[in-house]
Amino acid sequence: EGLFQIKTIPSATYARFIHQGSHQASLEPYQRIYAQWMIHMPYELADRAILEIFLNDESTTPEEALLTAIYIPVVTA
Repeated sequence: EGLFQIKTIPSATYARFIHQGSHQASLEPYQRIYAQWMIHMPYELADRAILEIFLNDESTTPEEALLTAIYIPVVTA
């Protein structure tokens, strides 16, 4: 109906990362996560949605100070 929906996210294990900077530059941490972090950790990607949570307001926060929490669903390899 409206712009927002409420969804219940099933319990799962997530690796949490913080990106500082513009939302447009958020591709960079994903490249590091998949190319560096994932290959050195005993985890595999889980078949669940990746979550991004914007931790501050882009209308009142300088672009270089924006914070985004990135949650990558994982399972033990």
